[in-house]
Amino acid sequence: MLQTALIVDDDHLEREYLTELLLRNGFVVRAAASVPNATALMKDMHFDCLFIDDRMPFCTGEQALQSILEVRPEKERTGIQSYLLGDAREESARRYQEHGFQFFLEKPVDVGRLLVTMGARVDMAMMQPIAPDPEVKPTPTEVKVEGLDHSVGIANCGNEENYVAALKIFYETMDRKADEIEEYYRAGDRENYTIKVHALKSSARIIGAMELSEFAADLEAAGKRGDDRMIERETGRLLRNYRALKKPLSPLFDSSKVLDSRPEADEETIRDALHSISEFAEQMDYDLVEMVLNTMEEYRLSAAEQDHFARIKAALLSLDWDAVRKEVE
Repeated sequence: MLQTALIVDDDHLEREYLTELLLRNGFVVRAAASVPNATALMKDMHFDCLFIDDRMPFCTGEQALQSILEVRPEKERTGIQSYLLGDAREESARRYQEHGFQFFLEKPVDVGRLLVTMGARVDMAMMQPIAPDPEVKPTPTEVKVEGLDHSVGIANCGNEENYVAALKIFYETMDRKADEIEEYYRAGDRENYTIKVHALKSSARIIGAMELSEFAADLEAAGKRGDDRMIERETGRLLRNYRALKKPLSPLFDSSKVLDSRPEADEETIRDALHSISEFAEQMDYDLVEMVLNTMEEYRLSAAEQDHFARIKAALLSLDWDAVRKEVE
């Protein structure tokens, strides 16, 4: 019988990374960016495993676990395995059981550690990675980006195709994430600043941006110990280094460079896409909404249409289902 897993993490790249690891090993996976999204999913579906980030805005992993489990009858909770996702250097790594979790996994999750930890729960016949489809050619990574260790990124993601997918997520979300760090920094909100820098540390590590990851780790530590002088001195440089990665990545992922070669989307195609997104958003089906959005990237769109679908995608990346529904009303 297939195992079901719910991932709760406010960072899109982290959700996609762990989702891919679990899907390749035979899991049915759902993901949520917030506790309200997670509880809504939990009400409609039984999950064998919960993977919960320890540091999210306005919520700790312990609070998230309690809220999510409360929506299920008490007799159904005992069989659910819970995994706290965090930093092995933090207190949570030593106290995860006191927080109500059975297991702790360091982020980014190592596939070997994951399989060993879950070995008692999962049929080992399901643990073999899915062989790549010979008809599917992996997206090339000819563009070598200074500051990225491609070998580390590919090792983290399992293969080159998954690595390119992770790079694409990193590229598409970096403006929003950099802006969030800067906004919390300027507002003096050190708690949420630290959480967002923590997320950057982990996502940068996934794609092999090790220097950026270590820089973020230093500023995360500064946020935790209240070292405002270091935060004031170094945040600008962190953001410059982060944003500097966008230009060398754009040749891989900037769709405007190939837009003219695509067929123009007619009104019926756009209407059908929005109708499908509306239906899938009601089911909070991330994969199907993403599939529709990916299909629309194969068409030439007007500036207004591009902006509309970009807003839908931004809402999807944050798993803000209310915003997705509002855009397709």
